[in-house]
Amino acid sequence: MSSTTFYSILRVLSSDTDELRIVSPTETTKHFIDTAWQNNEYSTLVAKTMSRALVKMLIHIIISSNEKNVIKNKFSYFKSTIDNTFINKNTKDEFLDIFSKAQSLYKKMNRLVFMYKWKKAPIRMATDLFMNPISETQKNVVTIMHCNGKFLFTPLDLKNVFENALSNSPYFFAEPISPKNPFNNLPFDKANLYNIYFKLKHGENVMSSLFHQYFLSNFNLNVFRNINAVLIRKIYIEKYLKNACIKNLHKDCLVMLSSNRYCKRLNIDESFPEARLVEIMRPYLEMYYIYNYSLDMYARSISMNQLDYALRKFAAYNPAFGRKIYIKQSNNKFTPTYNDKHIVFAKCVYHRYKYETSHLNVLDDDEDEDEDEDEDEDVLEENLDVEEDEEGEESEEEREPSPFVPTFQNMRILE
Repeated sequence: MSSTTFYSILRVLSSDTDELRIVSPTETTKHFIDTAWQNNEYSTLVAKTMSRALVKMLIHIIISSNEKNVIKNKFSYFKSTIDNTFINKNTKDEFLDIFSKAQSLYKKMNRLVFMYKWKKAPIRMATDLFMNPISETQKNVVTIMHCNGKFLFTPLDLKNVFENALSNSPYFFAEPISPKNPFNNLPFDKANLYNIYFKLKHGENVMSSLFHQYFLSNFNLNVFRNINAVLIRKIYIEKYLKNACIKNLHKDCLVMLSSNRYCKRLNIDESFPEARLVEIMRPYLEMYYIYNYSLDMYARSISMNQLDYALRKFAAYNPAFGRKIYIKQSNNKFTPTYNDKHIVFAKCVYHRYKYETSHLNVLDDDEDEDEDEDEDEDVLEENLDVEEDEEGEESEEEREPSPFVPTFQNMRILE
């Protein structure tokens, strides 16, 4: 509805003469005030009491204002009036009564207009982002009124749209952008953002942490970025690992391995498949990115220790990882293959703690680190000596398995 509707309601509720009620809201402030004085609106002859006359003056100040931000202006003025110590309680109560009635009526009219538009609005898009047909009647479908049309979304699509926009970080620097409707590339307005948030909040899906923080920031991008820079960087690292091109990830894998004191001894062949190397090293690469790019100092420290520990286990298990091997076929031809035997990595679980009591205390997870490191060093040196003494080339099927049995319970030997 028009911003002048609220002022028109106020005029009807506060004015005692018909001449003032019919003044157009678009008239100038001078014309409105002159009409009020000419019809004795502020006189006790019309207003009956001084309190009523003062209330009309206060209300007419709002009506005659020409501020662009109508919502902010009316509530700021309301607060300043209620907090004014020079206005008596009876006048404040009467002012509050008129203002509340006008606001209540304005809200009901807005709701009525919205319901009419909702029923008449056509459905612009009835598929999800994968072009699968969806319906308004489905439980997991969110309907958004945008640009005089209805757009249907699944919660997962909305989560991806908001996380991609809010985690935007060129060169790892947080620069969130306003979430847009993917079907028309226009930004959602604030009413849409609030509707989407509460529909997702009361749904059965997990709320995006970024979108929740955006809500807590009153959907202000500047406030959101300043407060949540650490979270934005964290989410962006996760998305970068999933969406970055293989060539860039492969280059970072080689840098990570060459900079590690254990894995720098690995001799990865130049023709080793890039996609295969990235697939194997992706969990290690995540810790590498956190250590290098995270804004959370504690997470960086933990990732540094975990990465060093995991790569030590990786190198100790198969020092020949990445080498090219030629296998002789039955037709006396040699077929090249690659040694990709490795430990399958999984996220860290605090296996040293008893599950029943792990919620009672915070304990350090560095017990027996020195002992494990010495053991891995011995195994790594032994495996390297064996590799140097072997003559000729050996197929992966003929090679004896490493005597090292990992003690880290989050890693399994790839059979």
